[in-house]
Amino acid sequence: MTENRNFHDSFTEWAALARENPNAFEALRAARVRGVIERAPAARRRRLEALQWRIDQECTRAATPLEAARRLSGMMWDSLLGSGGFLESLRGSCRRPPPGSAVPGTEIDKVVELHPRRP
Repeated sequence: MTENRNFHDSFTEWAALARENPNAFEALRAARVRGVIERAPAARRRRLEALQWRIDQECTRAATPLEAARRLSGMMWDSLLGSGGFLESLRGSCRRPPPGSAVPGTEIDKVVELHPRRP
């Protein structure tokens, strides 16, 4: 697999490798993930390693690949919408300015809800 191919070609090659030789696919996947983590800034490496460990654990605990995908999807949604997640962090950084000193685009109600509120 070459790094300079477009995504579709790479995906096709990865999918073929996964079908034909799952062990080689897993070894290459793990090596690529390690490579990305090793190239990350030192300040972020420990967090990335911990996240990858958690991802690996969720995949190991899943009975099927579909269940693993569901678990990982849940992790992503939690990091976006859950307590301490991205949306909460974004809302915390969009505090209302004092009356009369509004700066356009800083009001908290400018944050778009990603899913409808339930009654």
